[in-house]
Amino acid sequence: MILITRLALGLALLGSFACAPQEGAADSSASEDTAAGSVVQVDRPTVVAFFDTSAALDADPNADEAYADFQHYLPTTIDSLRTIGVAVQVRYTDSFVWQVGSERSKYAIPADSARVGYVLLAPAQSPVAIFGVMTDSDLIAWCRGLLVPA
Repeated sequence: MILITRLALGLALLGSFACAPQEGAADSSASEDTAAGSVVQVDRPTVVAFFDTSAALDADPNADEAYADFQHYLPTTIDSLRTIGVAVQVRYTDSFVWQVGSERSKYAIPADSARVGYVLLAPAQSPVAIFGVMTDSDLIAWCRGLLVPA
């Protein structure tokens, strides 16, 4: 099952977003800058595909299959999304930082969610998180509907 949530409404839906930093929260004052190049620059529609390999592969016997599916669909998806003007970043971690203009935000995968999914980002739009592995055609359809102007 794919769970979809608008991150701007995450506090009410999943507790994913809040003003104060907390687990599964977006923190617009995120100041930590981890490894060089780890901040996702958002100057156009962008998808961050994520898979938390640190927890998922150890804890869930089905995670190996989800991981294989995630990696199977990514190459085709990345090429197709780039052709419609959507940037793609891949993160194998439980959180990441993105930046729009001078404002940084941090996304941490909620502990009670699937540890794999996609965050759809664009300047002047609310982020959208989609949990679970998606096929290339499904993710492209979501991006066309939410990120790419008609």
